[in-house]
This record gives sequence, C-alpha cells and structure tokens, in this order.
Amino acid sequence: MRNQPTFAFKKRAFFAICMLLLSVNILTAQENGYYEIKANLISDDNSPSNTDNSREAFYNLILNLHPTAYVENSAIKIGGNSGYSNLPILKLTFHDTKSFSILNQANAQYNDVELMTIKVLTVADLNNRLNLVDVGNLNQLKYIYIECYFDCTESQLKGFITYDNPNIRIFYKVSKPS
Repeated sequence: MRNQPTFAFKKRAFFAICMLLLSVNILTAQENGYYEIKANLISDDNSPSNTDNSREAFYNLILNLHPTAYVENSAIKIGGNSGYSNLPILKLTFHDTKSFSILNQANAQYNDVELMTIKVLTVADLNNRLNLVDVGNLNQLKYIYIECYFDCTESQLKGFITYDNPNIRIFYKVSKPS
C-alpha cells in the first residue's frame, strides 16, 4: 500500500516532464529554422522598410512549386516541364556564389522574380559578395533566401549582400548535411 502514492507521483512527474519537453520542441520549431535578417540598407533616404511581418508569401514561394531558373557555373537552366515555358519565372536559384555576374546581363526573364535563393557551401563562398544596387532587372524581388551548409551567422550574411530596396526581406537557414 505504501508504494501506490509513490507510483502515482512518478506517473505524474513523468507526464509533466514529457509535456514540458514537447512544449519546448514546439516553441523552437515555430519558425521552421528560417531566420530573418533585419534590414541593412545602404540608402540614405528615410523610406519605410517592409512592415508586413507575415511570412505566408515567403513560405508559399520557398516550399511550393513555382517556375524556377537555376544558375550554376554562370549557366542558366529553366526548371520544370514544358508547362512552365509560358509562365513568368518567380524563383531564381543560385547553386554557387560565383555566378552572380549573370544578374548584370540584360535579361527580361528576371522581371517577375520574387524569390532569390542562394546556396552557400563554404565560408569562402561569402567572399563572392552579392551587390543588388545596380541590378535593374529584378523589379519584383521581395525575398532573398540564403541556405548555408555550415554554421553561418547573421553578421556574416549582412556583409555578404548589398541592396538598397527597403521592400526586400532576407532569410537564411543553416542546413548541415550529414
């Protein structure tokens, strides 16, 4: 008889610990590992930055299928099947950081790009900086998503990109392959 209160206490304690662990896991997983870099604009004007804190449009672009142009070794490949041929390209994905020079080419197919994805494989790749100040053919760009394959920091990524559009939001995620 003396063991019943002890067993009931252990059962409640175990349940409480499990609930605590599950609630902490839910709290840390709310942002899906996507972190936003606060604006680091070079412009001197006092134009308001993007005040829409909703990430729904970003998640729609990053997680769903959309017409995409893939860039690697300064070569462009349009993704998808032939059904995408008449649709505007909404996503531009760089598989390396050495191909940013294609943005300076007069190419009308980037006018509708809303999301630019950049895969950064090593710390040395951050030396190939992205300068969007003089790029005029990304009129609809709203989001830049940087996927780091190493432990990168927000301060490293702030020095990696130069832009002057207050409506562009920058997100990053650390994805270390196993």
